[in-house]
Amino acid sequence: MTSFDFKKFHVRAMNASTEEEKSAINKELKDLYATLDADSKRQFNEELQTFMLKEYSALNSMYTGINN
Repeated sequence: MTSFDFKKFHVRAMNASTEEEKSAINKELKDLYATLDADSKRQFNEELQTFMLKEYSALNSMYTGINN
């Protein structure tokens, strides 16, 4: 099974200079998802959830550190 590089999409979206560029990156990710079979979609969703939890945790830690 493939491992998905969500960090690549995340960094590109953060550095996008326009909303159109961000939308194009989101579409690219959605198009990738549409090409996957059921097992790969399950893996994609699990890896995306894990990535999002790690990113949220890191942001929360920084926010807490700044505000306390």
